[in-house]
Amino acid sequence: MSKNGRPRKEVDLALVEDLARIGCTDEDISEIARIHPSNFYRRKKKEEEFCEALKKGRANMRMSLRRAQFKAAEDGNVTMLIWLGKQFLGQTDRLDVSIVSDESIRAEILRRGVGRIVNDDILRAELAMLEAEHAAAQDTGNPSLGPGPQPRQAITTLS
Repeated sequence: MSKNGRPRKEVDLALVEDLARIGCTDEDISEIARIHPSNFYRRKKKEEEFCEALKKGRANMRMSLRRAQFKAAEDGNVTMLIWLGKQFLGQTDRLDVSIVSDESIRAEILRRGVGRIVNDDILRAELAMLEAEHAAAQDTGNPSLGPGPQPRQAITTLS
């Protein structure tokens, strides 16, 4: 039985390998080598020589890339040293996570002096100071302060 149809187009396997070596995608290779995408994928699945040319080219690309990365690390590229350590030595960034209770937060705030214990005597003194400042501002004709401070009602004290 004879085959009908167009004769098979010869593909330059060295070109396919070279394109794979420089990181071209399957789509790039099919376009540059002038192979219709459906024929490219068919050849990739069914033709051992074609598939081997792609595999060999991509293996050489990975080897060249790895060589360049190691060279960069050996030349002192700290980022590359860290990345390669994570990839090949299993090194990771360490995250310290701790659970903090409300009590420990309060203790830390007081230890740092960010907060202060407020009692009724301190509040009365601050209110008297604000009222005096407001009265002085009204005497000088500065209306920007608006009405005087309003009496404070429920203030929680810490003990």
